[in-house]
Amino acid sequence: MKKEEKINVMRILDQKKIKRVSHCYADTETISGEKVATVLKQDPNQVFKTLVTIGNSNIIINGLYSHRNGVVNGVVDCS
Repeated sequence: MKKEEKINVMRILDQKKIKRVSHCYADTETISGEKVATVLKQDPNQVFKTLVTIGNSNIIINGLYSHRNGVVNGVVDCS
């Protein structure tokens, strides 16, 4: 079995023992949020992109709509 390739946010979640589920679409033509929602059989309004920024003393998580512009009701400060 091929070892999972991790991005930094996955390593942070693992380190903090936060449960997560990841999906890889590298071998498909699925590149838009709407196509991801279709593959997962989910409502596009419930599929989000995540932007994580790490500062000197905190971690900020932004939820972005996958199929339109805009941030989902603010940010979460995980400091």
